[in-house]
Amino acid sequence: MKGILSRDFLALILSVAAVGLGLGATLPLMALALTQAGYGTDIVGLMTAMQVGGGLVVAPFASRVATVIVAALATIAMQFTLNLWLWAALRLSFGAALMLLFTIGEAWVTQLADDSTRGCVVALYATNFTLFQMTGPVLVSAIGGWQATRFAMWGAIFLLALPALASIRGAPHALASGEGQHGDWRTVLPRMPALVIGTGFFALFDTLALSLMPLFAMSHGVGEDIGVLFASAILFGDTAM
Repeated sequence: MKGILSRDFLALILSVAAVGLGLGATLPLMALALTQAGYGTDIVGLMTAMQVGGGLVVAPFASRVATVIVAALATIAMQFTLNLWLWAALRLSFGAALMLLFTIGEAWVTQLADDSTRGCVVALYATNFTLFQMTGPVLVSAIGGWQATRFAMWGAIFLLALPALASIRGAPHALASGEGQHGDWRTVLPRMPALVIGTGFFALFDTLALSLMPLFAMSHGVGEDIGVLFASAILFGDTAM
């Protein structure tokens, strides 16, 4: 139980909660804002893709604290413009920052426990993240009328992760000392096609559900405040499992 009760794990749980809440809110919020501005689902899809594209080109040497700051500032900046080119750049930056943070967090959490507790530790981490991700669309529905501050407010939520991230003392011993032998990605990748394909389908589902499901509901006569909850309904199943 040492890994579950460690200070670093609790700090990681708190920080990923803030990130999950912000991520769960920004995708449906972006879709609603673009729809209200008169853009169609093609533009919504492209802006969603920009976030994912940012994750693919992320610079691997940025710090975990810097990633949260970039995500927060990119979201806050969306409050002040509806220029699609600027939004594309902001979503690219946002996706790059979050992808790096996810990579750091997931690598971290697998190293914070021994073999006997690792499954429980990873499950707690993932459940915590999806629980707060599910809460994001609920809060978007509750404060739907705050259009003058909505992106600024959600950008500020990412900053709540900073104290917890800053309190993490350093890389876990296995990562810091390089224990164990790890193959080059070009050697490892061909050996795990099922994992790669499964992860790809999950990522596609996750982003499309959050950004397009509320629009699908609205196109069938459901109001904005209820339509955005369709994303939370899907994430509820994710959290429960």
